[in-house]
Amino acid sequence: MIYFFNIFEYPYIIPDRCVVKGEIRSYSHEKTLKQIKQVKQVFMDAAKPFGATVEMEPDCHVEAYETDVGHSVAKRFEAACTSLSLPFALSPAFGGSDNNHFAKHGISGLVIATAMNNCHSCAEYTTVKELERITGLVTALITGKE
Repeated sequence: MIYFFNIFEYPYIIPDRCVVKGEIRSYSHEKTLKQIKQVKQVFMDAAKPFGATVEMEPDCHVEAYETDVGHSVAKRFEAACTSLSLPFALSPAFGGSDNNHFAKHGISGLVIATAMNNCHSCAEYTTVKELERITGLVTALITGKE
């Protein structure tokens, strides 16, 4: 069966609202806030010629932070790595962790890679050797001195 509709019976073919969800990540919390303002302005500028309005409710789940390489927590990590002949490196990450919340409240720390491969995929794995190495590193961090 074929249905025919008279389009003049349905004059509103454009939805009355549009919901857009997104995520902005940065190594700098200030840059994130600036980008949120820019995104809102772009939406407002695009909506204005059509008489539309924009409502934006940003929700910050984590704030970016940086632990200086000279901070005692980084030096302790470097000493633990050196004592175990492990490579020492500090790398930025876009992910969120408990450490984001600690840093927000003035508690400095690092997020340590935990011997994962193919992270956040169905093929994620580790090995016993890697788990032994990370266990040694954690033990050195707990018992070591700067």
